[in-house]
Amino acid sequence: MNLFPFQDNAVLEIRDKFLRYLDSSHTREKRDRPFIQFLRAITGAGKTPILAGAISEMAQAVAPTPIVLCTRTRGLKFED
Repeated sequence: MNLFPFQDNAVLEIRDKFLRYLDSSHTREKRDRPFIQFLRAITGAGKTPILAGAISEMAQAVAPTPIVLCTRTRGLKFED
């Protein structure tokens, strides 16, 4: 996947935070606290490619493959 430099930096930052989370004492002993990462960017900044890259990087770092849940907190619109 070809990312812009700022997108690639975001992917690596999320991956590095995830690796620090895995190495922290509370996760080595028991994994009852999930890794949570927020991603906020303007429309058109490439949030989807950033998340895809970050998920790919995180999946390569651990086995079994982690479960990833992406949600949206604002602006949800439901149609009847």
